[in-house]
Amino acid sequence: MRIVFFTYSYGEGYGATRYVSELIRFLRMLTPFEIEVIYFPHKIRYVGPLMSMINAFLRSLRIDLRKDIVHSNNGVACLVNSPKKIETYHHIHTLEKKLGNVLYENLHILSCKNSQKIIVPSLYTKVLLSQLIPRMNNKIIVIPNGVDTSFFKPFPEELKREIRASYKVPEDRICILYIGRMERHKGQLEIIKLWFTIDERLRKRLHIFLVGRGQLENKILMMSRKHNIPLTHLKYVPDGELVKIYNMADIYVSLSSVEGFGLSVLEAMACGLPIVAWNTGAISQLINGNGFLTRVGDIQGVKKFIELLIYDDKLRRTLSLESRRRSMIFDWKTIIRKYYIRLYEEINET
Repeated sequence: MRIVFFTYSYGEGYGATRYVSELIRFLRMLTPFEIEVIYFPHKIRYVGPLMSMINAFLRSLRIDLRKDIVHSNNGVACLVNSPKKIETYHHIHTLEKKLGNVLYENLHILSCKNSQKIIVPSLYTKVLLSQLIPRMNNKIIVIPNGVDTSFFKPFPEELKREIRASYKVPEDRICILYIGRMERHKGQLEIIKLWFTIDERLRKRLHIFLVGRGQLENKILMMSRKHNIPLTHLKYVPDGELVKIYNMADIYVSLSSVEGFGLSVLEAMACGLPIVAWNTGAISQLINGNGFLTRVGDIQGVKKFIELLIYDDKLRRTLSLESRRRSMIFDWKTIIRKYYIRLYEEINET
């Protein structure tokens, strides 16, 4: 059995990029399937899908893919000459209110209509996609994203202290972390606003750590400098450094208003971080006894839980252990064996 992946993102990165890379890595590790990857860099996100479609079409003219399973992550399955097509649909991109997403969304929808199966990471995404593409509900299957729990894992306390020192985060501070693109819907501005609501005495015990780049980057950095907010910001870090950053933090705060799954939340859980998040998308299926959820926009609710975690060291440790335990449900080896092997074998037999 051969599986050909068409994707605009492959290698190190966040979100969909990590999903594709980790899926392929574990398929190669756990199955005898032959895997081929055709991709364009994620740095050209909105041009990439169009270029991938052209590349897929030209390739399909040269190579017979009719016996192969084609798994697309970027809307190209609609042009490939294989009857065995799967499309992964991460979330409704037009919810991000960006003009560039229109092309991307239309490619995805066209590819979904021309695929045998559509993979979505959550029931939330399935409901939204069913509304976009009526009568496609029987083709949509929910497969949660996975996490490599052998890589994303808690470090010893001594090593955590060394990592903190390397990033100049004071040891006596509670470090709250968020990783993601700096776009309005991702909620970094809300994390900065949260700072002003917290009791002034407690602010002295907080440090904010953000990883990501995007259109709000300059605004957030200017606000932090203007108001002397203790903020560490990194545009991008490779996987080996990312797991260190998860480990040196104390609380993971996700105030994203649009979230198809929440992969960074899952990675933070695997590293043993308590979670405070807005209840959007699939976040509620990740948080169960390992953190706190509030409705989207409820800054006061987030403030209450952050202050509680600042005061209560024992509670932080309890939630940390539960986060790690719960993340094991989503270990990539479990996800591959439970869902993907069965799906590919079913498609291959048709």
